Amino acid sequence: MVSKKELAKMKRALKRLRNEKLKQLESELDKSFSKEKIEKEIEKKIKALKKQAFKHKPEQLAYETLAEICNELSNAKRRQVRLLTQIYENLKEDFIERRISTREYLYMAGHIKKELEYQKVHLAALKRTLDESINALAIFKKVPSFLSASHKRESRRILVSGQCICKIFDKKKLEQLRELEKELMALYGLTNADIEQATMQKEPIMPLSAIEKKVKRAIMLAQKPQHAIHKEREKERVAEIIAELRKYAETLA
Repeated sequence: MVSKKELAKMKRALKRLRNEKLKQLESELDKSFSKEKIEKEIEKKIKALKKQAFKHKPEQLAYETLAEICNELSNAKRRQVRLLTQIYENLKEDFIERRISTREYLYMAGHIKKELEYQKVHLAALKRTLDESINALAIFKKVPSFLSASHKRESRRILVSGQCICKIFDKKKLEQLRELEKELMALYGLTNADIEQATMQKEPIMPLSAIEKKVKRAIMLAQKPQHAIHKEREKERVAEIIAELRKYAETLA
């Protein structure tokens, strides 16, 4: 009877073989279509798009129209690329796990990979055209409406959410460090009067990460037997660390 260890070893060996086979199949799929042909086809589409945008329109309005169209199409293509990438990755996983045969993989993945490449090239071309349009509009001191509106919303969202996350993280970290503060005071025999004196001398407020490192290092050193003789000498420095911690806590209050 085969042991669990031997069975696991056999599975790993089979998986390794499937991965090697997958690399060969990927190479075959790459050769099954022409990237140059796709690029030429996309180039024609972009030219037709530009022609349509500039038809019977002033230059500024034409660039605005082109930017709007490219933005909408880019968003759609981006969604398609994400979906196709997910399908493609799932197919690769199915092949490695022996859920589908080599023949099935080549048949299904061949179509998906070609379509994925097509959408990626199309998306890249749309992005280039969009950038060209935005740069051209800058000459007219004009920003596309979708860009200015989304930029303001996104900037505000990132700023607010970023501040909230940082504040929540800092408060949690601070709670942990305030607990360590008690331990630190006990280890070094410090009183609140020592901390108040250090607070008066300490001006700049350090980042919380730097304070955390100093607190943990001071505790680690205090717990070492060979460090006992230096405790009295280190009291002033440790009092300053706790003073920093309390000052930081005041900024979040």
